[in-house]
Amino acid sequence: MALSWQSIHLAAYREATRVHRELSLDLTRPIDPFAALAALGVVVIRRPLSGAAGLYLPSEPPDRQSAGVLVNVLHPVSKQRYTAAHELGHHRRDRQAIIDSDTEWLARGEDQQSDRERLAEAFAAWFLMPKPLVLSVLDRMDVRPNQLTPGGAYRLALELGTSYQATVHHLGDLRLIASSQRRGLLQASPSSVKEALGARTAAPDLRRDVWQIDPARDPAPVRAAAGDLLVVDLEETPSSGYLWSVTVPSGVSLVSDEWMANNSAPLGGEGTHRFWLSLDRPGVSVVRLEKRRPWRSEATGRSEVAVEAVVRPAVGIVEPDQLVAASA
Repeated sequence: MALSWQSIHLAAYREATRVHRELSLDLTRPIDPFAALAALGVVVIRRPLSGAAGLYLPSEPPDRQSAGVLVNVLHPVSKQRYTAAHELGHHRRDRQAIIDSDTEWLARGEDQQSDRERLAEAFAAWFLMPKPLVLSVLDRMDVRPNQLTPGGAYRLALELGTSYQATVHHLGDLRLIASSQRRGLLQASPSSVKEALGARTAAPDLRRDVWQIDPARDPAPVRAAAGDLLVVDLEETPSSGYLWSVTVPSGVSLVSDEWMANNSAPLGGEGTHRFWLSLDRPGVSVVRLEKRRPWRSEATGRSEVAVEAVVRPAVGIVEPDQLVAASA
């Protein structure tokens, strides 16, 4: 007889908590499932896989060679992370070779799977999105769970390194949002969030992740992937003569910028100056923004955005610290 979903989630939560404690993981920082697998002696390799998200290969006697995991490198980084966590769940409970044709199906509402697969799916969610981590990110975003908009949920997913769907579903499992709010958020998607920001005009490829940055609220460096986009919004009143300009370092380029009036503001009144920036290659850099009158050299306002752009994963043995948050 199949286990109830309540039993599945309870068992998955307990196992994920055990692994968190065994590895002394900091639950206020994004969880790296690849580093966790490596710490448990599992070799992880990324490669293109036909018709599969991942494979788990147990250690074999008599030589007791290491257990191994294969992850489909063609999938979005967030799904690669979820697959790695799914295979970690198999490593903790199963001692047989397993081919997973797909992962993240739990977030899509599919439930016609074996208890073994349901446990691995639920484990991945609880391992990657423990409640202390989710609350820590929401606190840094200065957003209450019941106030989450699709844009906020998308930013949360980026910070956690999980997909939008998986993140929203798990918020409900954590009982941080009501079922009605979860259904409403699931009607949106990363593409619709990017469209609402104007991403298609700035950069037509909606597969690129978009980080909406508020320099006043985001003092910590943004850790994104090379190829991602940053959106920086700053208040500006053109009629005052004080305008924002941006200085981009090597490896970052200005895609476009625009001024948007507040709904009730007259022409030239209060509004927002939006800058679209592209992280063109890996590296650590600082984007500097200054507010001044164009005919004056001294600035009356300054803002900075620190950025760490990391390389996207490639085929080969996994280097855990090279995998970053992404939620395509």
